[in-house]
Amino acid sequence: MIGFGLYQIRVSRYLTGKNIMLIKIFIILLMLCSCSTKDKNRNKNSDMLINLSTNQIYNYKEDIFEVSINHSVSNNHFVFVKQDNVFKASILTTIQIYDMNNDSIVIQDSWKDEIVQRYYEDTRSSTKFLTFKEFINLPKGEYHIRVNIQDLDNSNIFKSDKKIDLSAINGFGDLSLYIRNSSNEFSVVKEINNELKIDSNNILLSFQYFNSDKKINDLSIKLNDSNQEYISTFSNLSMDQNGFYSIEFDIPNQYYNYFDLTLSTSDYSIMKYLYLEDENNIFWTNDSTEIVAVMRYILPVSDIKALKKMELIDQFKFVENYWIDRDPDPKTPENELLMEFSDRVKFVNLKFFDMSKGWRSDRGRVYIIYGPPETAERYSNQSNGVYEIWEYPSGLKFTFLDQNGFGNFILIRKTI
Repeated sequence: MIGFGLYQIRVSRYLTGKNIMLIKIFIILLMLCSCSTKDKNRNKNSDMLINLSTNQIYNYKEDIFEVSINHSVSNNHFVFVKQDNVFKASILTTIQIYDMNNDSIVIQDSWKDEIVQRYYEDTRSSTKFLTFKEFINLPKGEYHIRVNIQDLDNSNIFKSDKKIDLSAINGFGDLSLYIRNSSNEFSVVKEINNELKIDSNNILLSFQYFNSDKKINDLSIKLNDSNQEYISTFSNLSMDQNGFYSIEFDIPNQYYNYFDLTLSTSDYSIMKYLYLEDENNIFWTNDSTEIVAVMRYILPVSDIKALKKMELIDQFKFVENYWIDRDPDPKTPENELLMEFSDRVKFVNLKFFDMSKGWRSDRGRVYIIYGPPETAERYSNQSNGVYEIWEYPSGLKFTFLDQNGFGNFILIRKTI
C-alpha cells in the first residue's frame, strides 16, 4: 500500500510533469515515510478489529451445531524484527467462547505463532495473513466469541468478538458460496471483512433453511448495486440428506465489483456482499464512464478540458496512458500507484454509498484524493446532526455533517 500522505504529493508531481529523478526521490521518501506513518497509525489503533467470521451447520442427526471459527490479520499489522537474514514477528493468540445462557466459559485457549518472511515488502503486505481456523461442536444456545491477537514485539493487541445464536428455528441458516476451481470442482469462498470475493460468474449457493416442511416452495435471488436490480426465482426446492439446499447460479455479465446478493422466501431473507473481480481489467470497474469521472478528482484542469472534447473510447485510452506513464516501477507486472488508487475507489464504493456510489460522495472524494485519515472521530449534535472529523498527518482536517441521519455526510469544512 502507498502511504496516504505521499500519494497526494506524488500525483501532484506527476501532474506538473516532473522528470524521472523526482520519481526516484519520492519512491525513496515513500519507503522511509510510509514505515513511520504506519508505525504511528499502528500505535494509535492498537485496539483495531481483526477479521473474525463463523460458519455454523446444524447436524439434524446429532441435534448439535458444527461451528467453524476463522480469523485473519494481515502482515502489515505487525512489527517484524530482522534475524538471520529473514524478518520475524512473534504473535500470541487467545480465543474464548462464552455460553451466554449458562454464564460459563466453554473454551479458552492461547498459543504462540511466529511469522517468517524473507522479504521486507512481505512484512508490509495487506494480502498475506496470519490465519486460524477452529472447529467445535456446540449445543443450541447463544454464545459470545472473543479473539485477541497480541504482537509480542510491541504489545499491541488486536481484538474482535462476535455473538452467535445457534437455533434451528424457522428461517435461514448460514449461506456458503462456491466457485469452480481449475479442476472444475466447486470450492468454498472464504468470507473476509464481511465480503465474498469471487472471480467467476458461475457460483453455487449452499444453505440451510429451517421450516416444518423441509422444503422451499418459492425462493428468489436478488442482485443489487447502486444502478440496477436483477431477480431470479426458483420453485420446489428439496433439502438433501445432509440438511442443505443448493442452487447453481450464473451472475449476469452486467454485475461486477461490489453488489449485494439476497436470498428470500415469503417470510425470511439472508444477504451477502460480493465482489466480482475481472482479471483482465486493471481498474476497479469495467464502466469506462465511471473511470473517467473518478479521474477528474486528480487530473489538472487542462487534461479535464481535453477529455471533454474526446469520445468515450478515447477518454478511456487517455486514462490508460496516464497511469502507464506514472508506473513507479515498469519492471514489475503491477502498477503499484494504480493499484493504490483502485483500492481506494473500491473501498469508498463499499463503505460510503448512500443514494449513489461511494465515489460520488464527499467522504469518497476526500478518501480517493488523500487516502485513509490518521484519525476519524464522530459525535452527535442534537440541533445539527452527526459530525465526522478526519485528520491527516500533514495537518489537514475535514469536517463532514450528516443532517438527516441517513448517512449522507456533506463536507462542510476543510482546514490546514
